[in-house]
Amino acid sequence: MTIQQFRYIVEIAKHHSISKAAAALFVTQPSISKAVRDLEAELGVTILDRTNKGVVFTKDGTDLLFYAKMILEQMESVAYHFNKEKAADLTKFSISSQHYGFAIAAAADLMNDLAGQKYELTIREGKAVDVIEDVYSGRSILGLLSLSDLNKKFFKRYFISKSLTFMPLASAQAARFSPKRTPFG
Repeated sequence: MTIQQFRYIVEIAKHHSISKAAAALFVTQPSISKAVRDLEAELGVTILDRTNKGVVFTKDGTDLLFYAKMILEQMESVAYHFNKEKAADLTKFSISSQHYGFAIAAAADLMNDLAGQKYELTIREGKAVDVIEDVYSGRSILGLLSLSDLNKKFFKRYFISKSLTFMPLASAQAARFSPKRTPFG
C-alpha cells in the first residue's frame, strides 16, 4: 500500500466519484481505478461498490478511509514540523452549518478568541444533508444542525449510516411570529 493510494481514496470520498477525483488530482481515471483495485487485492477487501450512479464506500472502505485520512494528516504534521518556512503556527479548520444566525455569531466569537493567532477558518452553509456530508467526507470538522421531533429519527439513522456522532450543544424552543393585525380581523 502506498501514500498515493490513500490520497486517491480520500479524494474519491470527497467527490463521490472516481472520475471527478481523477480530474481533481490531474491523473487518469484508469490510474485511480487500478490503484484502488491493487489496494483491494493487497488488503483482501472490497473498498468501493461501483454502481451506475457512482461509487459507495463499503464498511471496510469506510474503515480504510478513516485510517487513510489519519495517515495523511500525520504526514502533513511531520512535513509541517520540519518545514522551516512554515514556522508560524497556522490553525486550519472548517465548520458546516445550515443557515443559522447563532452559527455566524459563534464563528465571530471564535475569531475574537483567536485574535492574534494565525488561523484559517472556513464556514460552509448548506442543507442538512450537505452539512452531514461535509463532516463525513472531512471537508468540515464540525457540523451544526437543528434536531426536531420531525427530523430526529431520520438524522439518527443517517448519522449511524455515516458513523457520525450527534452531540447536543444547546436546547431551544420553537417560536411563531405573526403580525398583530391580520387581514381577517
